[in-house]
Amino acid sequence: MIRVAFVIAHNPVAWFGGFNVIKNLISSMNANKVDNLKIVLFINSNTPLKYFQNLDVEIVKTDFFSNMSFFTRVYSKINIFFFGKSNFFDNFFLKYKINLVSHHIPLGRNSQIKSFPWITDFQEIYHPEYFTFLQLFFRRFNIFFSVLSASKIILSSIDSQNDLRKIIKINKKKIFIHPFFFDNYPIKNILNFKIIKNKYKINKNFFFLPNQYWPHKNHLLVLKAILYLKEKYNLSISVVSSGYHYAKGSRTYFNKVMDYARDHGLNKNYTYVGVVNEKELYSLIYHSKAIINPSVFEGWNTSVMQAKSLFKENIISNIRSHIEQKNNKSFIFRNNNHISLAKAILKVSRLKKYPHPTSFEKKKNKKNFLNFGKKYINLINSIYQKKV
Repeated sequence: MIRVAFVIAHNPVAWFGGFNVIKNLISSMNANKVDNLKIVLFINSNTPLKYFQNLDVEIVKTDFFSNMSFFTRVYSKINIFFFGKSNFFDNFFLKYKINLVSHHIPLGRNSQIKSFPWITDFQEIYHPEYFTFLQLFFRRFNIFFSVLSASKIILSSIDSQNDLRKIIKINKKKIFIHPFFFDNYPIKNILNFKIIKNKYKINKNFFFLPNQYWPHKNHLLVLKAILYLKEKYNLSISVVSSGYHYAKGSRTYFNKVMDYARDHGLNKNYTYVGVVNEKELYSLIYHSKAIINPSVFEGWNTSVMQAKSLFKENIISNIRSHIEQKNNKSFIFRNNNHISLAKAILKVSRLKKYPHPTSFEKKKNKKNFLNFGKKYINLINSIYQKKV
């Protein structure tokens, strides 16, 4: 039996996109029904179990990660970097008979435990202005640290692989490109629009912007686009925004966005609904005209894949990872160009019919979802030369 550990050492709400990816990977692995693999999920002792419903996992509640001091973290990394392992981490995971730690820290070339850390993106190459000097230093250090100390590096796109190879020379065999997919969301779980409308006081014809408030998510561009449509065409567009308002590492951006909406008379056009649960998220996607993702950079965007799981129209910037993600319901606009975005919004707002997904489209998305877990299981089993 291979025991694979995933670690959720943070509040799931604080990084909902990454949390959903890991949760969805576990769900896909469960759906493949293999009998030689057991998933062990380490979570903080105060994290509610409601976030992990319907997952076939062994859950370990622990404060091992949340209570770890800065000194301990640094000392452990020094040991991993120079000596190839940290007894502190190894002893903890071996206590639970873990064979592999996934999507967390690298454990070292001499560790008894395999480690497959996930590097989400390399936006600091293109947008260093979003980071402090120390953040830039640690992001670069962690890349070198991971490449040296991990068994495999998980990336979500070809674009990310190209970026990594610009930073450090790495054998392609050490990289595992693993774009994530979401299962077809059951329509029976969608909330009636009246429930959403009454709770959040929103209009029927709205566009949905489900992004955390980091600067690279580019919410301001959406406001500029709806202002342009208002001034040029006298068109009032409604946008509903969800996500954590004070996202980690960015405490002022949310205020900047809301100030812009207020100063330009867009308060009635732009509604922030806060952090929503999974059912509300999918219901908002379903009832929207389209989701918008104006990001200037992404590794592989979560909301685009969630929209695709509902076969929903998606308006996305023409960054390279979005081009990898696009489908026949994608409306592409020029990156960081509010007029190009406004034209895409206008085009979607004039659509009269939203064709229902065909059985072929549903089967294709289901297959992609199952393959998402299957490929990862095969990667894990490659240690034992066994295929699913």
